[in-house]
Amino acid sequence: MKRWMSGIAAVALAATLLAACSNDEPSAKPSGDASTTVEPAFPPLQEVWRQRLSDRPQLTAAPLRVDGVLVLQSGPTLVGVDETTGEEVWRKRLREICSVAEGVHDQKLVLTRSVRGRDGACAELLALDPATGKVAWRRAVPGGLGSGDPDDIDYLAVGERVITGRHHICGGVERFRLSDGKRLPGIRPMGSDDIACDDFALKGRWIAQVASDDNQDSVAFRLINGDTGRTVFDRPIRLMSLSGIVSIAPLVMDLTVKGHRLLWAVDPKTGELETPISRQVSSYGGGSILAEPHGDTLAVSSARGAGLMTGRLTGLSGYGLDGTERWSDFPKFGVLLGGDDRGAVVATYGVVGDRYREQGVPITRHSWADVDDYEVLGTIPSGPQAQQVVGDLMLAMLDGLVVAYRLPEAGQESTVELTTFEGLYGMPTPEEAWAPEDIRPEADPGCVVSDKTLKSLGFHQLDLPRPVGCFWQEGAEPENFRRELDVQTFVGTPVAAPTTSSEDPDAAVTPASVAAEERLDAVRKAWASDAGLDGLQAKVRDLPGVGDEAIIVEAVGVGARQARIGIAVRVRNVVVWASMEGIAASGEATALASPNSYGEGVWSAVRETLAALGAPVTAPTVAGRSVPRLRKGTDLCAAVDAQLSQLVPGSVGVPRRALAEPASASCAWRPRPGDHDGAQVSLVRMADSTFSGRSGKQLAADGMAGVRADLRESSYEPETRPVAVPGLGDEAWARVARGWFHRSPEQTITWWVATVVVRQGDLSVAVHVQVDGWDPVALRERAVEIARVTLATQDG
Repeated sequence: MKRWMSGIAAVALAATLLAACSNDEPSAKPSGDASTTVEPAFPPLQEVWRQRLSDRPQLTAAPLRVDGVLVLQSGPTLVGVDETTGEEVWRKRLREICSVAEGVHDQKLVLTRSVRGRDGACAELLALDPATGKVAWRRAVPGGLGSGDPDDIDYLAVGERVITGRHHICGGVERFRLSDGKRLPGIRPMGSDDIACDDFALKGRWIAQVASDDNQDSVAFRLINGDTGRTVFDRPIRLMSLSGIVSIAPLVMDLTVKGHRLLWAVDPKTGELETPISRQVSSYGGGSILAEPHGDTLAVSSARGAGLMTGRLTGLSGYGLDGTERWSDFPKFGVLLGGDDRGAVVATYGVVGDRYREQGVPITRHSWADVDDYEVLGTIPSGPQAQQVVGDLMLAMLDGLVVAYRLPEAGQESTVELTTFEGLYGMPTPEEAWAPEDIRPEADPGCVVSDKTLKSLGFHQLDLPRPVGCFWQEGAEPENFRRELDVQTFVGTPVAAPTTSSEDPDAAVTPASVAAEERLDAVRKAWASDAGLDGLQAKVRDLPGVGDEAIIVEAVGVGARQARIGIAVRVRNVVVWASMEGIAASGEATALASPNSYGEGVWSAVRETLAALGAPVTAPTVAGRSVPRLRKGTDLCAAVDAQLSQLVPGSVGVPRRALAEPASASCAWRPRPGDHDGAQVSLVRMADSTFSGRSGKQLAADGMAGVRADLRESSYEPETRPVAVPGLGDEAWARVARGWFHRSPEQTITWWVATVVVRQGDLSVAVHVQVDGWDPVALRERAVEIARVTLATQDG
């Protein structure tokens, strides 16, 4: 294969600009000199057929290929076409297709759809003959399988003899015979599945399950053969959740273990977690991490949702099965269209040839083992939008038409010099535009936050692969507590005014430092707009004397149930900003934040990053900082046990303490198995700020204002509005509201939740009680009394 891509440097607007180009073939003449003919950069791919699909701009599922017929989907329309001629063999429009199983099995294409009048969404399962489009059988599935969300791809799977499907939110796995759709015994969840849903994932004939008991604890990790219904392994576990099976051979699963989400190689016989593969990713968002094995390389995408080979993907990384990262950020200048064991096929946008005349979109094939090793297969015009590769065809969409191009067996070389859209839409930044003190982008070292800093903020499992970017997240140590650190770096560059000539010496240049000033202003506005989220409210304040300019936000909540600290610093043309957040899950009876400790850790993350960029900074000095402590011998469990044992009978209070927080304390009463009653009381004394100089009393008052606003804004019924509690501390508020658990789109389980928040000077108290069967007003009054007793532990 020929290595040539190093000469391509596309800009971010390239794909957008190409999409706006004409749908016609590019002219053979350059725009400047009509007497000169410029040869194409690469030979064009052979167009073999066109077929009208629909008026939609793209395919909505990976094409299926069986016995010379391609099955294409665009929205609710399925079309079978002859792969050689493109002639339509059959067409079927189905209302609201929900999920289409991967591949064709026993001459059946299996899917779910919604049918008007049926019980719930996606309530019909049917099998089509892909050669004719005729329905082989259909089966009503009350409650439905999956949803209409295209990101929900793993709700339906087909083995050798059995179809498996799972419900949208809770419930088990349904099994159906592939030959005729007959319902078979399914896989049931553990317990009642009313409070904690089991996690299920499907792939081919395999069913993975992480079972949770009714106390919301994950207790078992299982692999089940969907064809037979037999369990392959059943392994006891804790603090694990399952998002998907991404590969069968080798067995690789998308797992979150103790709040850290990444891919794991799993022993298919024992269920033991063998090797962490891939960087950690955020647990937010639906869908599994996308990955496919190719030889001994696992290609992993940063995208979620619709399978790896549905086209137009970027941000892939390649890992060996031992977890070693082989390559990343692929493709850099294009989109992945698919591939096979020969390599990954990519369309690269933004490439132009001599005299900046557009030469079409090159299609390349890259080795999975080393994506820098690739060959040029040819080009397509800029009008059709490349979508998919299936077999030796590359499919593109053009105004509702599917255009098929033939891919050659081997790539073809080219001698035409390449450049990019930079020549058309902007001039290269001249060296003299850089100021002597500017930091160059290549100096950015990436994520350099030390383990010492991470430990100071309470993070665990530091021996795992580092996360994508510099976003650290965990949510299970302690349980039901979310801890997040986000560190970002911006290196400003001089910006030349748009021009059609890279030779223009008079083009204006905006200094790199101005770009950095604008970015810090954008961070300031973003943090200001976040005020009030999760009950955290604070103003963005300046930090004089730090770098060239700096800002801070300190939102500390009430009772150590939540906290968010953010610091951003600009030095010359560089901005580094970091924010740390700790949130106890609403309604949960465990965990504490560390509002007095986060500031030092966040500053350390900013300082380490700036130092690695060659821009060291010093922290501001605040004189006379108070470091308060709780009253010696404070025992919240003993103090309020009499009240809580009546509310949550049979439970035992467990003391909880925040990391390195001598000024906080808490006690939690966990629910009993099969129940959802529980409680937490907590209190914290706020220290004066290390950075802004605000007193602990001011910070506590800010925290109370944010929580009070959140309680008010989240009250949708008159009886759930917060009420003031006179005579309790400097200020106190109480509220009752409906707690809820969303079991399915049709069923919701609710119970009453009482919340009381109190502030007295720099001390704040939070009481959170969720109990079923109590009168809401009586429950609120009982929670107020518990808060009064909690506050009294600090008297004197």
